Parts: sequence; C-alpha cells; structure tokens
Amino acid sequence: MIIYIHGFGGSGQGSKAKIFREYYKNKSFIAPSLPYVLALAIQTLDELLNYDEAVQKLQGCKVTIQDSGNHSFEDIDEFLKGEQ
Repeated sequence: MIIYIHGFGGSGQGSKAKIFREYYKNKSFIAPSLPYVLALAIQTLDELLNYDEAVQKLQGCKVTIQDSGNHSFEDIDEFLKGEQ
C-alpha cells in the first residue's frame, strides 16, 4: 500500500497527491485529507497507520533524500519519471 501524507495546508486531492495517484494507479494507494489542527492530524494518522506493521514492512525500503530539498518535494513529477 502506498500512502501519501500531504503537508499542512495541502490536501489528499492536491496537485502532488494527483501526481502520485496517477503514478501508482496500479497499486493500492490512499491520500487522506488531514485536518489543519495538529493533534487531530496526528490522531487521524495514528488511526490509519499501525506502527508495528509499519516497522515490520518498511525494513529495507528505499529512502530518498533530495539534496537541497525541502518537505514540499518540489518537482516530484520529474523525480517519478526518473524512477520508471
């Protein structure tokens, strides 16, 4: 399962979520729209994600760090094109 977690001020229907949704159209993909209230956003993610399952399933997964990048992951569409 692919989960896209948007930044604050974003949504699960935003432009980056749409790019991810199209890229992963043949996989199980969710992009929840999180509340602006931090405590509610954390609670929503806590209900959605099972920590024990994540620790087990994410071992050995690829991690991408973008040089001089930021949390908005600018040019994500170009990055995904290079992944194919």
